[in-house]
Amino acid sequence: MRTGLTYDDVLLVPKHGVLNKRIDADISSELVNGLKLEVPIVSANMPSVTGPKMARYIYAAGGYGILHRFNSIEDNLTNFLETYPLQAAGCSIGLNDIDRLHTLIGAGCKIFCLDVAHADHINVVKFVKEIKKDYKDYIKLIVGNVATYEGAKQFVQLGVEAIKVGIGPGAACRTREVTGFGVPQLTAIIEVNRALQEFWPKTKLIADGGIRNSGDIVKALAAGADTVMIGSLLAGCDEAPNPGEYYGNASEHVNSHRAPEGSYGTVKKTGPVEDVIKELAWGIRSGVSYGGATNLKELRENAEFILCTAAGQIESSVRI
Repeated sequence: MRTGLTYDDVLLVPKHGVLNKRIDADISSELVNGLKLEVPIVSANMPSVTGPKMARYIYAAGGYGILHRFNSIEDNLTNFLETYPLQAAGCSIGLNDIDRLHTLIGAGCKIFCLDVAHADHINVVKFVKEIKKDYKDYIKLIVGNVATYEGAKQFVQLGVEAIKVGIGPGAACRTREVTGFGVPQLTAIIEVNRALQEFWPKTKLIADGGIRNSGDIVKALAAGADTVMIGSLLAGCDEAPNPGEYYGNASEHVNSHRAPEGSYGTVKKTGPVEDVIKELAWGIRSGVSYGGATNLKELRENAEFILCTAAGQIESSVRI
């Protein structure tokens, strides 16, 4: 039986520092080839997180937003057009969303996220083959979610531009509870990154779920992620569709599943997304400094993880 690790199970070993000032750390990264982000943070394609306002403001703060697909094509188009002069957002599609795809391509959308809870599936592979055949010169495709080497390998070989990683780590996700399936997120990132490095390193990795603080982001980036997707930390921002409300895409609030894999709840209101992104970015820059690096590439190259015991996890937390 293999061992699966998540963020709390490890720490990064400090390395000899080389930066004069932490503000000098370069934390830019690419969501897909050719789309550079000043901050490696993407707002989740969830109805409670990313509408057009969130997309515009997180883009202004250096990140990026992906609009959700749980609305009519007309509403989706309206939301996208509110972000289009800035090229500030991508759009989600499902397996039955060819009409949505056509409409949004016609409106100028270039970044699409094929949003399937369990993307390692024969129907997803078939759909990706069709999209890459018909639209490879027009769009860049993100596919998710997967959590294994084999799950990622097939999509890398099909030429997708990015893979979204995470089965069950999200704060509002009940997949592991309901089905018993999943891979602890740090191990999932490492396994998917192994597939990318072996077959096509230009494919980008988006770590989706389980992020509670900037330290988790640093660990994800050091393990191989190019960007991280965040939901609960942004759902309380002023720019969220309904600040403080948070629910999963597979919740009864979105879809009436007999065994819902998503929960509905509330999160603390946190103010402007600009302030949240600035705080997270400062933590990432500090992480680059502790890692003896000047940028995220060097952070990954220098990364040395160490396992933590339960006592080490307690020691890592604030205790006052």
